[in-house]
Amino acid sequence: MVLSFWSRRPVYRRAAIRSWLHRALSAALVCAGCGEETGPPATFPREIWIQQESGTTETLRDVCFPSDSVGIAVGHGGTILRTTDGGQTWSHQQPPIVTSFLSVAFITEDVGVVVGGDSTILMTWDGGANWDVKLTGGQYWFRSVTMVDEQTIVTVGNHGRFLRSSDGGNSWIVQDSNGALNPSGVAFADANVGVVVGLDGLLRQTNDAGATWERYPLHTSTQLNDVQMLTPDLGFIVGLVLVMRTVNGGASWETLSSAYQAGMFADLQGVSFIDPMVGLIVGDSQILYTADGGESWVLQGNYASPWYGLQSVALLDENTGVIVGSGGTILRSTTAGE
Repeated sequence: MVLSFWSRRPVYRRAAIRSWLHRALSAALVCAGCGEETGPPATFPREIWIQQESGTTETLRDVCFPSDSVGIAVGHGGTILRTTDGGQTWSHQQPPIVTSFLSVAFITEDVGVVVGGDSTILMTWDGGANWDVKLTGGQYWFRSVTMVDEQTIVTVGNHGRFLRSSDGGNSWIVQDSNGALNPSGVAFADANVGVVVGLDGLLRQTNDAGATWERYPLHTSTQLNDVQMLTPDLGFIVGLVLVMRTVNGGASWETLSSAYQAGMFADLQGVSFIDPMVGLIVGDSQILYTADGGESWVLQGNYASPWYGLQSVALLDENTGVIVGSGGTILRSTTAGE
């Protein structure tokens, strides 16, 4: 069997494609129109998304809000940040372990979980004032975690490591990933219905709480980065220049070309819907908003934006959202839907 350069180094492939996309778009903005005025508007709507002080330059990988006021952001260098005013100000928490934290999930303002490098899983029952080490010191990098309720937690990591807890993180069961070696996102609509996405168009779906994970043939090698299941029927996936939606519980997934038509040209990293209609997607320097379930999108950030490397988004209501990314970036808007 002959392995190509791309198959041996999937991380490099992703970076190379993203770099190519960025160069291609830049060239198009310069060359399009044969001398006519082209490219992004002269004034970028910075009043929509305002940068907040994070107190760190570490890359922030994930953010979640269990309520309108309380939110948690996590990232590299053992970074855990907490806000109690809807993302306007952030304070640092002190975890018992310093590693790269890649994902966070809170089911209430007090009960949450953080996962990341070195097989690390941390739990809190007091809003992060104290963190309990549930697992650490292993070879896995847990890249995504979700909480169905205070007892049910699912996390996925490299080498096809799928773990599920039914007792609040006190014990973990290893699940068969069905060959899903490089997952990047996991979401559950309820205790039984879940979806995992990842490298090379990886898509696994379960209807039995992860006892079995079925392959879904997307017929694409595109990187899939994040997934959200709003109901057992309705879900969204984002990835490398890609937005997909299911309305039938994953029996089929449709590509939403409306995002391209709005100018989306990014390696999308995060998706957040507050209901079937209203949502945000982010990646690189791009932010896109929909109020009709993805039928159309409004581009609120592009390659002329003053930020880059957006990683995750949490939409609190139809107008209020928080985005995190590289260099400690935290953006907040209260007018996203206006």
